[in-house]
Amino acid sequence: MRETKHAICSSCGQGCGVLVNFEDGELVKLRGDKENPVYRGYTCAMGRRMPLVRSGDIRLLNPKKRQGDGRFDTVSSEQAMAGIADKLQDIIAGHGPNSVALYQGIGGIKTPVNQFSGAWLRAIGSQMRFDSGSIDQPGKFIASALHGSWLGGAPIISESDTWLVVGSNPVHSRLGSLTPHGNTAWYLKQEFRRGIKLIVIDPRKTETAKKATVHLQLRPGTDPTVLAGMVRIIIEEKLYDNTFVRDFADGFTALKQSVEPFNPEFVAQVADIEANKLVEAAQTFASSNKGHACGGTGINMAPRGTLSEYLLLCLNTLCGKYKREGDRVNNPGVLIPKGPARAQVVPPGPAWGFGPKLRVRGLTNTASGMPTHALADEILLEGKGQIRALICMGGNPLMAWPDTEKTQRALKKLDLLVVIDYRMTECAKMADYVIAPRTALEEPLSTIDSEGLALYASNWGYCVPWAQYSPALTQPPAGSDLMADWEFFYRLSQQMKLQLSIGSGAAIKRAGDPPSRRVKVDMQNPMSTQEVLEFITTDARVPLSEVAKYPGGRVFEEDEPSYVLGAEDGDHRRLNIGDHHMMEELQAVACEQPQHSSDYPYRMITRRLIHLMNSQGSEIARSTDHWRNTPVFMNQEDLNALELSRGDAITLESSHNSIAAIADLDNGLKPGVVAAVHCYGDRLAEKEKPVALAHLNMLLSNEGDNDNFCGIPRMSAVAVRIVKACHRDQEAIE
Repeated sequence: MRETKHAICSSCGQGCGVLVNFEDGELVKLRGDKENPVYRGYTCAMGRRMPLVRSGDIRLLNPKKRQGDGRFDTVSSEQAMAGIADKLQDIIAGHGPNSVALYQGIGGIKTPVNQFSGAWLRAIGSQMRFDSGSIDQPGKFIASALHGSWLGGAPIISESDTWLVVGSNPVHSRLGSLTPHGNTAWYLKQEFRRGIKLIVIDPRKTETAKKATVHLQLRPGTDPTVLAGMVRIIIEEKLYDNTFVRDFADGFTALKQSVEPFNPEFVAQVADIEANKLVEAAQTFASSNKGHACGGTGINMAPRGTLSEYLLLCLNTLCGKYKREGDRVNNPGVLIPKGPARAQVVPPGPAWGFGPKLRVRGLTNTASGMPTHALADEILLEGKGQIRALICMGGNPLMAWPDTEKTQRALKKLDLLVVIDYRMTECAKMADYVIAPRTALEEPLSTIDSEGLALYASNWGYCVPWAQYSPALTQPPAGSDLMADWEFFYRLSQQMKLQLSIGSGAAIKRAGDPPSRRVKVDMQNPMSTQEVLEFITTDARVPLSEVAKYPGGRVFEEDEPSYVLGAEDGDHRRLNIGDHHMMEELQAVACEQPQHSSDYPYRMITRRLIHLMNSQGSEIARSTDHWRNTPVFMNQEDLNALELSRGDAITLESSHNSIAAIADLDNGLKPGVVAAVHCYGDRLAEKEKPVALAHLNMLLSNEGDNDNFCGIPRMSAVAVRIVKACHRDQEAIE
């Protein structure tokens, strides 16, 4: 029997609306839904390979427990939960609740697991919650805390004349900073037909940069210099919105003085760009009626990412690139209840220095969360406060965290490591217990997570009131012993005799948003995932039951459109474009000398492969057929200078470590720049294949050259050298 059903893909955070084909109850194909008004038939290679994940050899179907000899035995979920609970209780009794930490990766940050993992941590009294955000885009949230935000929101690209994108390639990543969730290439094509002027700042001529009106192909790591130069031009030429700055911003004089050294000639020399193109970019952005400036992972992993994000906010505020009173609210919310949009400021707040203080490098909790890059040190450092147990959900620290060798030592040192993942990742191979979760299609899903991304940053999430719900479409495979990822924390709490309480709505609240409802979870009679979703969407503008009536999803327009309201009476709060921490950082940048090293003459940046999401997908043969070994991309000019050909074995070396890789070609790279793929090379255990052991984070140290505010180490714009490998290694890759 054949049938086709609507579904939500969960291969990444995009949440594409798709169609799935079943034959005799088995998933055989996933494809785009051309009738979907948001995604318009789009799917990625990862999504289309979901059938291989569900039924392939890589999938775990039962919990695993590590034995004394290192092998894994299958155990029942009851045995696993009892063993984990007993060990955790012993650790907490002996070392306190903060000896237990939780790490959530990109595959584990979704509803309702967020609510239950947070509730479990609160119940045991631990403050040690870490996630991938603090090694991905921490500067975004810290800069926003220093600057403040605009409650009216920002314009979307379809109503804008220009757009500025820095260190992001949304045509590939599909996440934020340019077009809304959906089919990025399709949306961008429409905007170019309309006449949008796109400005891209990136060392690589990315798929997005190829479409740009102005592309500033800068030297890696000089983003703050270029952005400061744009700010200076806009101020000097009086292109800024004087009325908006006067009414809503403090710090103009401090900002003006701090950017004074960044004249076009200075910026051109430091960043290796054309001065006239810098002027063109600044004038194009400032002179437009509507637009916005956004950054991505690239500038956050590079040096001074917090400053780069802050300068982007300054550009938006200087030019008044926000919605104003009377402007249409594009998305009033569907499954997430929202307060009214207002033409007023949410003032700056704490950026760091609150919450628990770590023992290493004086780090604390921050607006971007606890600093994940320090977690390995907190595990290794003996004494009071040492982390001794780690639950890793939907993440792969051995691939994602900087300084792989230190991470490996740390994971080995733990008294207890539990990994929740559908596959035996490199991290899972070191675990004491591996918990096999249900995957997409085996659980009810909704678009609440994708909708909630709009609360993180401008132009994330949906720009229209879109929502979709998908019930469980298939049963778990026969003979499996699986649980929902949120159910792990519920069952663990039962074993530990803990009382959980969860809240409705989104984890992030803006000023004026309705408060969450909190409820004590019934610890005797388990809820279903459906019941949990119904509670979380309590008070939604559109009930989940209404969304469920439309299997393919729907744009739920309001009966009466919403508009940005005026500021509340007596509200005079202001944005800060002259924060003294950021101004001191700018002064330091102005005094820095360009870094050149004959020992490490190249600069390595990170990039994506369109068929992978970090390390996810690297175990599927069809996803890695073109790159069986770790690729390092170079311009043809650099290949020639090194007497290399595409496919040659090389050694890529930083001052911290070296990895084996293969040379590949990307003429979009600026000469002198090489690109490697973050998290690629998930084969650490294959010792008989030395060339296949490489991945980018082996080259990175998590100490030294850290961001002054979030503490993230340099993960891009890294100084490296390239050496042609010996004949034996060349034979190994062939």
